[in-house]
Amino acid sequence: MYRKEIPEQLLQTRNSETGVVRFSNPELTAMDLIQYEQHIGGLSRAATVLEELAEQTDFSTASEGLFNYTSVAAIQRLGFILESILEGKQQADVLYEQLRIYGRKLNYIPLSTRSNRVSWDKDTRWKINVNTEIETDNI
Repeated sequence: MYRKEIPEQLLQTRNSETGVVRFSNPELTAMDLIQYEQHIGGLSRAATVLEELAEQTDFSTASEGLFNYTSVAAIQRLGFILESILEGKQQADVLYEQLRIYGRKLNYIPLSTRSNRVSWDKDTRWKINVNTEIETDNI
């Protein structure tokens, strides 16, 4: 997957043998893992990658551009996974506060759009209808 246009503030650069390579920062990559989970094998696979990527993310420095460029549903799912699955409450708190600062409103959404199951539980903070189980692989 790739995006045609990415705002400059969401990019990082690295030098390579062939020149400068530009790629998304850890925060946008985390959002993209959730937003495009159907292309990488589902939310469990996304959560497995996020488990390591979360060490590099810092949502306290995220700009409004990140929140304008990504769907609120992806942010909700990411926050829920960080907090409930990966036990990253501190990062989830920062992400939630950024949502509040930038005035994003949350509506109840299903955790998985690919599951037909009736919700088992509701997460009232992230407004997620938990309709699937997410398990990370041991890597």
